[in-house]
Amino acid sequence: MRRSVFRTSAALLMAATLVGCGSSTTTPTTTAQETTKAAEETTQAAEATGAGVSGEFEGTGKGFEGDVTVKITVKDGALESATIVGDKETPNVGGNAIEKMMSEMNEHHTVNIDSVSGATYTSNGVQEAIAAALAAAGMTNKDFPEIEKVAAQTIEKETSLLILGGGGAGLTCGNSALDSGLKDVTILEKMSYTGGATSNAGGIDAGLSKLQEEVGLTGDSAQLIHDDIMASGENHNEDLVWIMANNQGKTLDWLKETENVPFNDRYASDFPEHTVQRFFVCEGGMSNAMEILTNNFTSKGGKLELETKAEEFITDDEGRVVGVVATDADGNTIKYKADAVVVATGGYGANAEMISEKKGDLQYAVFYGVKSSMGDGQKMGEAVGAKMLNMGYAKMYPNGISKGEDTIEGYATPMPTLTTVNTTGAFFVNKDSKRFVNETLAFADIKNATIKQPDEIMYIVMDQTGYDTWSEMVSTNTSAVGNISMEQQEEFFNSDSDHPTFARGTLKEAAEKAGLDPEALSAELKKWNETVESGTDSEFGRTALTKFDEDSTVYIIEQRLRFATTLGGYDVTANFEAQKEDGTVIPGLYAIGEVTAGCNGTEAIPGSMAAWAVTSGYTCGQQLAELLSK
Repeated sequence: MRRSVFRTSAALLMAATLVGCGSSTTTPTTTAQETTKAAEETTQAAEATGAGVSGEFEGTGKGFEGDVTVKITVKDGALESATIVGDKETPNVGGNAIEKMMSEMNEHHTVNIDSVSGATYTSNGVQEAIAAALAAAGMTNKDFPEIEKVAAQTIEKETSLLILGGGGAGLTCGNSALDSGLKDVTILEKMSYTGGATSNAGGIDAGLSKLQEEVGLTGDSAQLIHDDIMASGENHNEDLVWIMANNQGKTLDWLKETENVPFNDRYASDFPEHTVQRFFVCEGGMSNAMEILTNNFTSKGGKLELETKAEEFITDDEGRVVGVVATDADGNTIKYKADAVVVATGGYGANAEMISEKKGDLQYAVFYGVKSSMGDGQKMGEAVGAKMLNMGYAKMYPNGISKGEDTIEGYATPMPTLTTVNTTGAFFVNKDSKRFVNETLAFADIKNATIKQPDEIMYIVMDQTGYDTWSEMVSTNTSAVGNISMEQQEEFFNSDSDHPTFARGTLKEAAEKAGLDPEALSAELKKWNETVESGTDSEFGRTALTKFDEDSTVYIIEQRLRFATTLGGYDVTANFEAQKEDGTVIPGLYAIGEVTAGCNGTEAIPGSMAAWAVTSGYTCGQQLAELLSK
């Protein structure tokens, strides 16, 4: 079966075969088909149970964030058309999977379609809905044909610049190179969609941008940006820190003015890690930014090959990287030759074996990153002698919420939580019902304080005003990893599980459901209000003091540690060249974004990971366009 390439635009489907992109030569490994058409027809005739069935039939399955519905129209036992609806699925992941699966059903007039890589929950929901629709029709999968599969091939291709990974770093690098005059740029993305971890980011840092000045945030400087980054964590590569400090503003200007990405405002709350506030949000979320960059890249003539996974580097006798061996969704082996290869494959947060014990026990943390973060680029680099740094570190944050007992996945709720403690009487307690930290401190400080608590967990305690603030923000969050619908919140409140802990009622009722001591919590609440009345938090130094309404319904919601991105990867030069242990570079090999180490050290301030992705991509794209055009 030849799979089609789909861009992230939910409104536009591009049916272009993976093999058909660019000039190539093919060498068939075999000419035999897995099944012959005659055999298929014989099997179908023998096993068919739904011959003569006609009508419209509907089924529903459970997707990633809600129900997925499939409606099939059958005439005389044959599939005439199919529609799939899953409005709550993540647009650039589940939404694309729905578009792809629906397209294959309608193209081949069958329900026998494959799941989509990287969209497991949505794919399973579609398959469940198909099964329900078939049951309603009194039919089974055997009543419909299998999609004919073709033999795997070995394919050779050439390109000037080959980028591995279609996330924030790869897309900005590709667009920047094309904008700078390079004509032949190819991006390989192993998933069926683009965007990577950057799609889930809340925004980016962009100090010294025109937008920062337009919204009245003055007084920033490259030195302040540099110092803010260096103040968080250790093991920085200062050359990369200065690249970030000097170019993050220019990158946002380029994204707005050249790429038409709608960054138009700052985030409403302040981050204590930023001496001058410099965190900016994109209309429609960062997934919208990635969709725009994807469409821009292909419209400029860039080649985007989805479901194509880089496996190993090709090197010449001198040790120069001259290409990559990859495999596509149909099992074809593709050998790409390139003048330069850029690794932008992201992190390794989804690969438990690559998370070192140096960061402590992750058993209490939730992972809210992308499933594609498997460390592919790091492992490929090590195979050719590339030096890796900070491989023991993942970026840990507070304010995570579990999605359930049967998964390590979770939600990220930092901004709603930060806003709530800054503007209402909400406060944090540990499992002993004791406050232990100034709730308005930097994320890194709250994280470090949380790690010291029993089971590395804390709870946010809110009155009605606090909960209304928090609930509204999480239910309208444009980031898929931070959005908890009102319906989902109600489901959590009504559940007896402590994964996640959502409790409400009188103070006694809420405390007992949350597993906290009601008397100890009552004493802590009384102590908090006395602190507010005194005007001074002598114990922890919080200055945002608002009284907790003791007559209100009490809400208690868990706050776990969470991680989505990792901090270890390639040791690169200021020109993004991959280096060996002896400090020499590997010719032809470059790395950008999360797959590199050093810019953010062992900690990352808010907005800095996504900012590094796009800033390193933009800068590297310009540099390589100039180098390869000579």
